[in-house]
Amino acid sequence: MFQNFFSSISKFRRLAINSYLDLLFPPFCRYCRSEHERPGNPLCAHCEAHVEWIHFRCLLCGAPVLNPGKGEKCIECRGRRLYFDSNNSLALYSGVIRDLILQFKKPNDPEILNYFSELISGFIHQNSAVRLLKNSNAPRREVILVPIPTRFFKRVLKGDPAMEMLTQSIGKRLGFQVKNLLKRSRNVSKQSELNRESRIKNQSKVFVVRKAVPKNSSVILIDDVVTTCATISDAARALKKAGASSVHVYSVARSI
Repeated sequence: MFQNFFSSISKFRRLAINSYLDLLFPPFCRYCRSEHERPGNPLCAHCEAHVEWIHFRCLLCGAPVLNPGKGEKCIECRGRRLYFDSNNSLALYSGVIRDLILQFKKPNDPEILNYFSELISGFIHQNSAVRLLKNSNAPRREVILVPIPTRFFKRVLKGDPAMEMLTQSIGKRLGFQVKNLLKRSRNVSKQSELNRESRIKNQSKVFVVRKAVPKNSSVILIDDVVTTCATISDAARALKKAGASSVHVYSVARSI
């Protein structure tokens, strides 16, 4: 009883503080920088309407396609060995979303973090495969959220690791445990500075598992941007080698 009472007071206090801060610092769009009346949302309605959401995607690599087909690989992943079971990206890495992701990384913006967390959490919740993992009468598998680890030098320069914070937020929303199972075994060149073929080679056998992976667990890997799928594929390779039964990736954006 007292716990609920104090919880209600705490919630009321947070709402009052947020309302006061909104009066002092009106919400503004992180893209066009104009003020708007959407507290908690980093985008105004106009800019959010210009996000290029992916409506049809390859069932494996998540690249946008005109027709998702019946499970066959798209031209982006045909002929490649990819270790993850699916990549699910929300939007194209362009315009509004690209700018939002860059702001999210340096420094971390709580409104952008909450926005991405809400989007990805809803995406995971709607996914039938994940619902089956939680509700099936079959032997229950442990579902674990795992972030793609931040590169060492980026962590040192920028402080709080954005992907870990995002994954923790998603875990709280969905009630899934979060484990930092991966680490990088070597330093690699920055992906954005390489061409497609070099990016794929650059991420070969980069990740190792730092903690035991529960046997037959189902891993949900969280990333911000997927380009060639090399990073998430190598992460999935390491996780499956350590005992994960499946690895599904959820990312904010897909670059093509």
